[in-house]
Amino acid sequence: MVRSIGLFLALAVIWLLLSGYFDNPLILSFGALSCALTVWIAHRMDLVDQEGVPYHLAPRIVGYWLWLFREIVTSSIAVTRVAFSNMETVRPQIFRYRAPNLSEVGLVTLANSITLTPGTVVLELNDDELMIHALTTDAADPEPIAEMDRRIEKSGANRG
Repeated sequence: MVRSIGLFLALAVIWLLLSGYFDNPLILSFGALSCALTVWIAHRMDLVDQEGVPYHLAPRIVGYWLWLFREIVTSSIAVTRVAFSNMETVRPQIFRYRAPNLSEVGLVTLANSITLTPGTVVLELNDDELMIHALTTDAADPEPIAEMDRRIEKSGANRG
């Protein structure tokens, strides 16, 4: 019951932030109804447990998201500079990165994080190895990806 309430509150906050409707009672009631219906369906599917609603990980995951947001902004600036400079700086590369300490959830989180970061895209994910396309030689540096790997492992997003 506590997890259901926590899930409802989390969904309601996300809905409010994404919708931007704070003063329309009809739309607010539809939002509350949709959140309640989602929680009810999740409860019926037996998904409201520690794994399905891992709010105990929230502080560490939020820290990772803030760090990732900063990395996305930094990479966006770097890609913008490349786009407005001469084309000689564009040197696409494909390289592999192994992450043997990550679970399947951790690997997917790493692949999504890499793809969200401008200048890099994960092309393939096999076992514990990722094939990554990088726009420049700087983006092909494995050290930032290793840092991302360490932060995912530390954040608890690796459980699964």
